[in-house]
Amino acid sequence: MTSKPSRVRIRDRFGNVVSRLLRLAGVTLFAISVSTAAAEPNYQGLWWNAPAASESGWGINFAHQGDVIFATWFTYDLNGKAWWLTMSADKSADGVYGGSIYTTTGTPFFNFVAPAVASPVGTGTLTFASTSSGTFVYSVNGITQTKAIVPQVFGPLPTCVWGAQSDLTKATSYGDLWWAAGGTESGWGINLTQQGSTIFATWFTYDANRNPLWLSATLPSTGTNTFSGQLILTGGPAFNAVPFDPNKVTLKSAGTASVAFSNGNSGTFSYSVDLGDGLNKATQSKPITRQVFRAPGTVCDTGGGHTSGAEGSWVGTTSANQTARAIVLDDGTYYVLYSRSGNSVDGGVVQGSSTSAGGAFTSPDAEDYTIAAASETLDEVKPATVSGSYVSRSTLQLTITEAGAPRTLNASYDAGYDHPADLAAVVGKYVGSTGHVGGKIPANFALDSSGTLAGSNAVCSFSGTVTPRKSVNLFDWTVRSTSSMCVFGKGPVSGTLFYDAATGQIHAFALFAERGDLSYLIGTKQ
Repeated sequence: MTSKPSRVRIRDRFGNVVSRLLRLAGVTLFAISVSTAAAEPNYQGLWWNAPAASESGWGINFAHQGDVIFATWFTYDLNGKAWWLTMSADKSADGVYGGSIYTTTGTPFFNFVAPAVASPVGTGTLTFASTSSGTFVYSVNGITQTKAIVPQVFGPLPTCVWGAQSDLTKATSYGDLWWAAGGTESGWGINLTQQGSTIFATWFTYDANRNPLWLSATLPSTGTNTFSGQLILTGGPAFNAVPFDPNKVTLKSAGTASVAFSNGNSGTFSYSVDLGDGLNKATQSKPITRQVFRAPGTVCDTGGGHTSGAEGSWVGTTSANQTARAIVLDDGTYYVLYSRSGNSVDGGVVQGSSTSAGGAFTSPDAEDYTIAAASETLDEVKPATVSGSYVSRSTLQLTITEAGAPRTLNASYDAGYDHPADLAAVVGKYVGSTGHVGGKIPANFALDSSGTLAGSNAVCSFSGTVTPRKSVNLFDWTVRSTSSMCVFGKGPVSGTLFYDAATGQIHAFALFAERGDLSYLIGTKQ
């Protein structure tokens, strides 16, 4: 694609072979014979030349559903003008997909009316060695070439699965091929590649002369389920240039774009385009939906296996006038850190295991662990029940009930969770405290670049390790005493560590055996 975005065969139940027609531009372009077979790797996403960035400026998007890959190739014609081509590639062997390549013309983006006209210009074959490497062999207008390709990485790489979600409105990531809602403007589309909290979009449409036109945009998250950024018009060496020189790729601002989603299968694509020629300009909005050509479609996570449920980091307030952060891990383990009523001083942690599905959150085994206000207290662990609802990566509402007294938490999703944890950002010296439900003691500790933790308080010293957790903005930590009388014991004990870059604070929690108590390490970077 353009310069690297900134910081982004299952048989049916009857074993039948399904034949259907994929329509693009309101006319039949591709006859798709979909043979169904055992589950296979999914190659959906944005790919480019290998090694990565070696031919930055062109790319190819794959929408992979069942045994079919719909490919949109973004490149340049012999005059160096942006040019897109499409291919519906059927599976012919394990990891091998091929089909005819088409170029398409249509009415301009600012006054689009279906149908468009597709013309065959050649053939192509995709061969994948894995989900991270492949080759693209094509013959276009008599020119035959081979390109090694790899996924374009600008964030945590998602995992995509065909058939995993029958109701696409419940999808929690937006990576897919989208078009005008209901297929009412068949002939143009937009590929959305989501990695973490950033979407890279490639919009394929037509200019005032009815010629193919593509624009791209890096769209970071700018609000709840909303992504916005600058549109770019790209020019570059012809598709057959040898070598393809990325230094000759030109980038020109073409306007702005945003996508906002009401659910996993419904959104609005808004844009303001001005190519500077007095003709190709418009400010418009289009309702969009996923283009499904092999039901039920393909869904992706946002990277790191974050596919559904209430997983994530959530920030909000409780009905008891407490600020709170809820962290729900991919295995359902959760921590709700809350403040004392009316201020920002840490008050306690509600911890437990949970099940979240279909918008419902339940936890039968919650415990409330007080963060002590003094070196010795009479506080005890309090059993609790937690239940509520959520909209994935949007809102979380929980009711926490202890001894018959409920309090409610209303929280919003923190998109920072989707960014991989950065150990280098956490390295430093800290002043804070160590403790458990029965008391806390002032402590000093330090974390080095290897993830080694070392510290002490008035009665003991301790050491441990801190490592990034998968592809999300959390850390796993392990700690043990290196002298007697330490709250952590000889251990080791392990748990979860969160670093708040805005405040420079670490909050780390580790459970004792049988969850009878919870040890914590809290500190502010100096």
